Amino acid sequence: MTSTATLMRAVSRPLPLEGAANVRDLGGYPIAGNPRHATARGAFLRGDDLSALSAQDVASLTAYGLSLDIDVRSARELGEAPDVFENPADADGVRYASVPLLDGMNSAGFEGPLPSSLEEIYRVLLDADAYGLARVMELMAAETGAVLFHCSAGKDRTGVIAMLLLKLADVADEDVVADYAASAGYMEARFRAQRTALAKRGIAAPDFLFASEPETMKRTLIHLARRYGSAEHYLLEAAGVNPASVAIIKNRLQGGL
Repeated sequence: MTSTATLMRAVSRPLPLEGAANVRDLGGYPIAGNPRHATARGAFLRGDDLSALSAQDVASLTAYGLSLDIDVRSARELGEAPDVFENPADADGVRYASVPLLDGMNSAGFEGPLPSSLEEIYRVLLDADAYGLARVMELMAAETGAVLFHCSAGKDRTGVIAMLLLKLADVADEDVVADYAASAGYMEARFRAQRTALAKRGIAAPDFLFASEPETMKRTLIHLARRYGSAEHYLLEAAGVNPASVAIIKNRLQGGL
């Protein structure tokens, strides 16, 4: 269960959208060593499936400053639930980019072999799909408006990207963990519906797939530190992101500190 200590830390709340439950700004988290400063609002947003956004939702996001939607879902997920911003006629000027992460694993849905834990998924994403994560970062660096990155639930692939961004901005581990752990609560109603739909198909998905336990992110942060040293070192050395791009993203997150 989510610890009381984690719940006590302030986390960003979802934007009030009709068609998505877990779209949150990464702004407002304290920056280590700069107690009077926090991560900038209106720069990067994390999110869940955007296929059901209403016209009002799209208008709200564009009014928020959104200019780029990075969709990291698999080909199968895209086919089953096309992103609203994929169609220029519905996008209200927002650009759309598809960067499938762990495409093979996620295209299998719940019908292929399942991983043993979320931690395993996150390690595979970091260790084996650095190219995809680098592509996401380069797209972010090239954008001047707000960038929204999302998967289906807004907690796994999205959670790893959010972890890298927040650690790049020198946000404390405790706040990264709290930001991650909040997702399961915001997605609770949608997860119940998904479980019901899977049960009708005779599929019993393991409970951990619908969770965002603090310990999972804590262990992922330990893996990041032990294997790569830091988020910045991971992006530069393992993923091969252009140093100028890393600097741009860090500067935007830190509000120009």
